Amino acid sequence: MKTNILLLVAAFILVAANAFAQDDMLNTVAQETCTCINQKNVSSKSRKEIEMALGLCIFESINKHKIDVDISDESAMEAYGQKIGIRMVGICPEIFQALVNDEQIQEPAKAPALQISGRVKAIEEGTLITFIVREDSGKEHKLVWYGYFAGSDEYKENPKLLIGKQVTFSYKEIETFFPKAKTYINSKEIISLDSVK
Repeated sequence: MKTNILLLVAAFILVAANAFAQDDMLNTVAQETCTCINQKNVSSKSRKEIEMALGLCIFESINKHKIDVDISDESAMEAYGQKIGIRMVGICPEIFQALVNDEQIQEPAKAPALQISGRVKAIEEGTLITFIVREDSGKEHKLVWYGYFAGSDEYKENPKLLIGKQVTFSYKEIETFFPKAKTYINSKEIISLDSVK
């Protein structure tokens, strides 16, 4: 009985020692990766370049310490990299700030909405509703009602209420395929009805 208890305690000690050793090794790799990445001066680099540099730095440390991670197993490497990354946040947070800043810079700015003001001359009803709006200059535009837009609720039941009214529509240019013509045609999709007089 005593032998079994001693074996159980010994096994527990070995498991705990192994866990502490692994934790120490993760901290070591994280520290070495931070040192390595700081030497590469990534402040002016893109997100992709920073991620590539981080991967190379982690790989160097793994090789240096002969850590048993299957580098050909993408999911195993990703899981190991996440463990290192968690520890790196406390050691070199500026690297992760550079990644966040680059992501914000790379996010494409939304194009401003285009606007047309004029009098609704007519409405074409078919599969979709098309408003024909005439500007004061006499130029006419066709705007298509593809889906919900701000201000549309009042006119769902009877869009013809807008005929003869002075309106301002915001719209976006979209490319629509017309099967009969076998071609793409630029259309103006209404995104909001900004004013009605």
